[in-house]
Amino acid sequence: MAIFGDQRSFASLVKKIKTNLWQSPQDLEETLDQIAVHPDAKAKNCLFMLAHDHPRVREAGLSVIAELAGDEAVGVVLGALVGADGRARLDLASKIVAMPIDQIYRGLGPLVHSNDPQRHHIALDVIAAHPQWKDFLGFIKRLLKCEDSSVRLRAATVLNRGAGDPTVRLLVMSLLHDEDDAIRHDAIRQLCSAPAADLVEPFFERLPHESRDIQARMIDALGSLSNDPQSKLEEYLIPILADDNPTQRDMALTLISKMPSRTRVLRAFFIHSKGLATWLRDRTIKSMMRLKTSFVEPLLVLMEDSDYDVALPAMMMAGDIGDPAILPSIKRIFMSDSDWWIRSLAAEIMVRFEGREIEELLISKLDDRDLRYTIVAALGKIRTKLSTAVLLECLDDADRGIRCMSLDGLRGRQEQDVAKKVFGLAACDHDARVRTTAANVLESFGEIGNAYLENLSQFEEGVEDAGIDTTLQMENDTLNEPSHAPTSQQ
Repeated sequence: MAIFGDQRSFASLVKKIKTNLWQSPQDLEETLDQIAVHPDAKAKNCLFMLAHDHPRVREAGLSVIAELAGDEAVGVVLGALVGADGRARLDLASKIVAMPIDQIYRGLGPLVHSNDPQRHHIALDVIAAHPQWKDFLGFIKRLLKCEDSSVRLRAATVLNRGAGDPTVRLLVMSLLHDEDDAIRHDAIRQLCSAPAADLVEPFFERLPHESRDIQARMIDALGSLSNDPQSKLEEYLIPILADDNPTQRDMALTLISKMPSRTRVLRAFFIHSKGLATWLRDRTIKSMMRLKTSFVEPLLVLMEDSDYDVALPAMMMAGDIGDPAILPSIKRIFMSDSDWWIRSLAAEIMVRFEGREIEELLISKLDDRDLRYTIVAALGKIRTKLSTAVLLECLDDADRGIRCMSLDGLRGRQEQDVAKKVFGLAACDHDARVRTTAANVLESFGEIGNAYLENLSQFEEGVEDAGIDTTLQMENDTLNEPSHAPTSQQ
């Protein structure tokens, strides 16, 4: 019948699908089957199905076109996507990926090389949906150079998914200096999710130019690399710690605070600082001291380092920090058989802590000629009866330097027995330098010292009137020569 014939014509079947006139899912399937085998069906006149709202119609349209167009099916479908939008376009893109990859590659070429941003987005829809999307890196690289920012951002977003892949990673890292904030920040976020040593240099280059939130993300990623020797973080951190810009220094300190292990950074700094100008080294240390409590444990390790260029500055920095946790190590070093300058430094640090034990440890090594100067100087900083008694004994030392140092240590100790002993040296010591030092110390004794100074003045007048040369009191001239200090003090 005519009516029946009209219903089965290709035009009527197309109209039925376009206007959603099927009665049931089964009716829809029958209609789609009729279109697929209809003699008038051509690939191009089935394109309308690809843009249909119903997913089953789009799926059937894809199958029909693939069958009818053969090797050109992908190109035909991609051409149809230009007119599609929204979910329909994404749905079709996800179905195209089931077609042969060589056909997809040929079909994408004209879209990628066009000047139409819409066609570029369609190409990216397909690439993003393809499980082997990395095979299309050449297309992505080209789209990253487009003038349209939306295309570039979309291409970067697709690319950044593979930041963990070595080949893709190189392309992502090239985006770290992109002028578009959105593209650059997306690349940074993706790279931060898979931190590796290759990030250190480009991240340090970018850090000063990024916002605080991006900086924080980058610093966290760099901090996680601190245990990786290949990262060589310290080579970048140390110069920044001495930078003129306080913001730069703060950034470096923040990074150090994020690092689970700071020992390697500190060790590298101590070695590196040998070649720094004094003012530059001091500024670096001043910066680092802001994190002093977090450096205590690394310093405990480095104080035991076999390299003196590491151990000595580690001890000095630990001493400046003044945390009691360092004291057991300092005591152990002082009592060890290390070289005298190491033990002398330990003594200087040890005296900064109060306690009878420290005082007794210092006194226990007083007869060590290599340490005697250091210990006498250290006892001079301790204001106790024990230290006073020991310093008074040292005033009888044959070494002029020890006598002078003991006098300086007794300065301000306003006690009669101290003043009396100091007066004796001021009046009768055979060395003029000792007499002068003793007289100066008497001035620090207040009223007690004033009385002795008056007596000293009368004594000196009497000696002068008698014409006595107090500098030549010994018959043997060699005994009047100043004693030589130990090699350690030369």
